[in-house]
Amino acid sequence: MSDKKLLEEQIEKTREKMYSAYMNNLDFQDVLIISQKLDCLLNKLEKLRKEKPSLWESEGNQD
Repeated sequence: MSDKKLLEEQIEKTREKMYSAYMNNLDFQDVLIISQKLDCLLNKLEKLRKEKPSLWESEGNQD
């Protein structure tokens, strides 16, 4: 599995975890920690996009 695909899956799982934590009224600190993990993953994905733009070229303008 490519680094990009792996990061995208981790991002989606972390988003779902954060949303679930929020919806289940978890402690603010717990939601914040999950949110920070999500930020870190998104930053890694952005860094990868800048370092290896060819990974996105095959997708075209789907965003």
